[in-house]
Amino acid sequence: MNKEIKKYINKVSKYLLCDNTMKRKFLRDFKTDVLEYAKAENISDIDKIKAHFGEPEKIARAFLMESDIRDIKKRLTVKRIILISAIIVITVFVSTYITSLVWERKDVNNTHYYTESLVDGNGNTIYKETGEIYYEK
Repeated sequence: MNKEIKKYINKVSKYLLCDNTMKRKFLRDFKTDVLEYAKAENISDIDKIKAHFGEPEKIARAFLMESDIRDIKKRLTVKRIILISAIIVITVFVSTYITSLVWERKDVNNTHYYTESLVDGNGNTIYKETGEIYYEK
């Protein structure tokens, strides 16, 4: 395949506004058609190929008009849902991780709080003390 044909197919690719699966399938078929035509007619001039197949913009427009619009929207919507779901999962994971780090640190100045209770045999609290302990690093 010569450089001119490759550039022509790449230009068609740039004008195709659809998902990658549809784009790859169309371009594979289109490339085959162009190469078979060039070989059968013994043509190496890109102008003759363009005259036969059309300008890249028109080829892309025709493909998109023939494609089922609902199928294109459906595929794009599914990709969007997957992307949004992935973002939500990552956000929840990061939030949980950061929260666990904050809870694990307890207090910035290394002070810990405690409550101590003494209970008799009947379940009555006899003595209760609360306070704080400071640990040096």
